Amino acid sequence: IHIHGDFIIGRYKSEVEAAIAYNKAVLLLRNKGLNKNFLMNYIDEIDEISYAAIFQKVRISKKLLAYTDSL
Repeated sequence: IHIHGDFIIGRYKSEVEAAIAYNKAVLLLRNKGLNKNFLMNYIDEIDEISYAAIFQKVRISKKLLAYTDSL
């Protein structure tokens, strides 16, 4: 994700996990007040329950989390 330079969100087993992790990172940044025009991924391959389970499980890089703590 590009904020003030590129941040790696993490490495994931599938494109679906990576897309959900990106969405999670965007939400985290928005909740911390960073309102860049990040586009969210729409994932039609899985249902809401599966999305929520992956969203809870997927982890964001420590470097990005540290950055959000500094906002």
